[in-house]
Amino acid sequence: MRFIIYGAGAVGSIIGGHMYKANKDVLLIANTHHANIINKNGLELNTPDVKYILDIPAYNNISRIKSFKEDDVIFLTMKSQHVLRSLGQLRASAGRDIPVFCFQNGISTEPLAQRVFTNIYGGVISMAGIFLKPGIVYDSVNNGRCFVEVGAYPRGMDCIAKKVAESLKDSGFAGGLNEEVMMTKGAKCLQSLGHALLAITDGKGDQDSFQRSLRNEAKQVWSRVGIKWEDLDLFKYRAGKERGEIIRNKIFLENSTIVSSWQSLVRETGNIEVWQINGDVVDLGKMLNIETPYNEMVCRVAHKMAINGEKPGKYSIQDLLRKIG
Repeated sequence: MRFIIYGAGAVGSIIGGHMYKANKDVLLIANTHHANIINKNGLELNTPDVKYILDIPAYNNISRIKSFKEDDVIFLTMKSQHVLRSLGQLRASAGRDIPVFCFQNGISTEPLAQRVFTNIYGGVISMAGIFLKPGIVYDSVNNGRCFVEVGAYPRGMDCIAKKVAESLKDSGFAGGLNEEVMMTKGAKCLQSLGHALLAITDGKGDQDSFQRSLRNEAKQVWSRVGIKWEDLDLFKYRAGKERGEIIRNKIFLENSTIVSSWQSLVRETGNIEVWQINGDVVDLGKMLNIETPYNEMVCRVAHKMAINGEKPGKYSIQDLLRKIG
């Protein structure tokens, strides 16, 4: 089985790096700068104990793969805002039957991908990955035991999901198969609703109260449309119990706010995944005539900060509350 990691930033490079170390057949599809440095110097995968230099093949476009193998699987690991364009490129190159595993933080990728591909799977990840410079990623989880669960979409498991889960386990990851993977992704999405908030405020102020409001809005609209989710505290407990310890020190940028949205602002990428996570709640709320002011404010502020190239911490929690009124 060959694993094509499509959208290899922090998550994809760390997963691909550990699988490559375990002698799995891995190919990375990354942005041009990242791919060029990997091909020149190797992927630098830093862990709490060891720095690895891995000669993983990397391309800057899925179309660079001239032929696909019968046992290829796709790990879709780009941020949510890049999924729509990537699905079209993947379909043009690989056809509609290649198995696609969606590892985004939100719950909207799988139904979108199902419109284009036949074999869709969900994936849930709990890791502490950092990607701030091309060619270099940091895995802050001890012993590389990131938590990864996979399952068929919308539920169940099959032989492909089982083989992928076995390969992930062989590569040192915690987790495994999950017959209700979308419910677990619901829990992860509830957690991820606070990522843009952490980026906006740089983690300062009373995060808990604001994040509860974000999640309560999501639960209200999800309940109306029949979306189910695993209890968030149970998910955190399961993932934390199985996953390795997160080691934070100067090398791993000792800062509790280093989530993907925070990194997007720091790297000045010009985009952030807030509309695909918080914005999904806002859009559902509009369809149902349910107000979602907390999620809508986070969307507007985070998006504006991203396109203006502004760094984390521009606004406080109180600033946002005043904007909401």
